[in-house]
Amino acid sequence: MEKYEKFATLEELTSNLKMLENSPAVYGVFYKGDKPKFLEVGTGGHFKGKNPNVAIELLEEKWVYGVQEIYIGKATDLRSRLSTYIRFGNTKAVGHWGGRYIWQIADRENLVFAWKYIEEQDPRQVEAKLLQEFKQRHGKYPFANINA
Repeated sequence: MEKYEKFATLEELTSNLKMLENSPAVYGVFYKGDKPKFLEVGTGGHFKGKNPNVAIELLEEKWVYGVQEIYIGKATDLRSRLSTYIRFGNTKAVGHWGGRYIWQIADRENLVFAWKYIEEQDPRQVEAKLLQEFKQRHGKYPFANINA
């Protein structure tokens, strides 16, 4: 987690999104545990009528064993982006389709968010670099990076 500077549990973020700045950033979601139990029907919102749930077999196939980082994302406004992501994970019909596999994890209390503000670089380029480094190390992209 050395590439990130700040950390908070899902519960901490949900109760205090003001801890986040309205600034560009890259962020990661980590799972504190070996492998979660997956839900047939998660808590992700049905944005534009689309069902965010996938088969448990696909989730198990995507899981990267021995790695706690399960998603890498970017934001031009971190507070807004994570607010949308968390609302999506609380069944709201908002647009954060990427990373939706996370909301089929049963024990959400094991999720930790990490972030680093990046004023001098394009968040898309930093995210792409982090994703590429992850793939080089582990042979595939993080669990919830669907379109990587």
